[in-house]
Amino acid sequence: MKSNRISEKDEFVLNLELKTISDIFEPIEIKKYVIVATIKVILQNALWHYPACTNCNTKAVPNNPSDEPNVTGSLKNVTYECRNPKCTKTETSTFPRFMIPVRVQDHIGSITLTMFEQDAKKLLKISAKDLVAKTAKLGFCTNVYPSDIKVLKDMKLAFIVSVSKYNVQRNNNQYTISRISDDEILIEELEKKFVVA
Repeated sequence: MKSNRISEKDEFVLNLELKTISDIFEPIEIKKYVIVATIKVILQNALWHYPACTNCNTKAVPNNPSDEPNVTGSLKNVTYECRNPKCTKTETSTFPRFMIPVRVQDHIGSITLTMFEQDAKKLLKISAKDLVAKTAKLGFCTNVYPSDIKVLKDMKLAFIVSVSKYNVQRNNNQYTISRISDDEILIEELEKKFVVA
C-alpha cells in the first residue's frame, strides 16, 4: 500500500516556494514558504513552553487569572480553560509544550520565528513535558530557559514558515514554523537554488 505522507524532499523542494527572509519580511499573502536560515538568537523575553490542553494541544489559561506558577513553574490545584472553539473540553487539564521564539538569519536578513513541540522535540531530543520535569527536579525555575535549549543556537536549518491571516491582517512578521529539516543534503540542494537563480 502506498503512503499518502509527503516526503521531506517533496515538501521542501518541490511543493513550496523557496524564499529569502527579505522576500517574506512583509506579510502580504496567507501562504507557506521555505527558507534556509541559521538560528542566531533564542529570544528569552517570552516563556519557552505553554500549558497545552490535553484534548487539543491549544494553549489553555487558568480559570482564575490570579493563579501564577510557583518557583518551579507548576500550578498545583489550578483549573484551566481551553479557549479553542473547536475543542470538546472547556475545562481541561494541561501539560507543557514547546513554544520557543528564535531569531533566524539568512544571507540577506533576519526574522523571528516560533518553534513548537514537534520540531523542538526533534532537535532537542526531549519533550517540553520532560524538560520541565528535569528542570524542576534540578531545583530551577521552569520559566527560565534551561541550558538544554541553547543547543539550538547556530543550527542551520530549512524551515517551512506559515504566513497566517493574523500575520497579514496585523502586518506581523513573527511567523510560525510548520516544519524543519536538519538534513544537510536537502539544505545544500535548497541553497544551490539561490546560486542558480
